[in-house]
Amino acid sequence: MTRCPYCRTVANPLRLLVYSGLMGYRCAKCGGRSVLTKWGWAPMIGVLLVTVVFGDLIVPIRVLWVAVGAVAALLIMWLFLRLHVAEGGEPPDPNA
Repeated sequence: MTRCPYCRTVANPLRLLVYSGLMGYRCAKCGGRSVLTKWGWAPMIGVLLVTVVFGDLIVPIRVLWVAVGAVAALLIMWLFLRLHVAEGGEPPDPNA
């Protein structure tokens, strides 16, 4: 599972769902900012596209397959992609 690189807490999948490359991921526990690598997006996008294209060929209900692909992509993101420390993303010092 994806973990915060600062405090090693398991990343919240709902926070990953609203992840953006500009803001990055902010840990709910320590407040540290981290990002996913750009190459890490390739498997997730590939799963989404394959699911939608082949699913639409089998059963032509595109909305269903987009939803299934999005859930599969989120699971891959949560299980296999890794968060890395962002530039200037140190968590706030709790002793300050």
